[in-house]
Amino acid sequence: MNYYTGVDTSKSFTEALNSKKNEMWGSCNQYLEISTYYRQVKEYFDVFPKEQIKILVYEDWTKNLQIEINSLLDFLNVKNYDSNFNDQVDRNKIKPLKKIFVLNFLRHNKIKSIIKKLLNQDRVDNLKSYLFSDNKEIEKLDPKLREELSLKFKNDIEMLNELTQIDFNKKWN
Repeated sequence: MNYYTGVDTSKSFTEALNSKKNEMWGSCNQYLEISTYYRQVKEYFDVFPKEQIKILVYEDWTKNLQIEINSLLDFLNVKNYDSNFNDQVDRNKIKPLKKIFVLNFLRHNKIKSIIKKLLNQDRVDNLKSYLFSDNKEIEKLDPKLREELSLKFKNDIEMLNELTQIDFNKKWN
């Protein structure tokens, strides 16, 4: 997302992965570090009983929204009011942006505050769509890089599978 919204100015995803790490919230480029879930999830399991932890898997959520919502409501012991969530969730709808230099200028806090005073949210959204949406295809991940990353994540995924008793290999492949 950072790469395609212009926050990360690298020329390619490979360059973004290898660039100097930025730890600032909202523009963090620690893509590999934040993509390993075992340690992050384990911290919850170390503090809370596993019966109090519900893992929501994005891929399940996008495929079976109603089933996942019902499961979550059951877990929370909240009455289901026969809600109807049959719509499928759009997956990864991000598109590359054009005029990134203008976007980066408009991101400055003083500029943002002026725009918020002058325009309502609908107009801001229309302006964003006009100025920044680009219909270019999103760069496909190089197969060699995909294989390399799969190997880097293999151990983390195996430990996560064991910790959660969820087969993430099946969900993510």
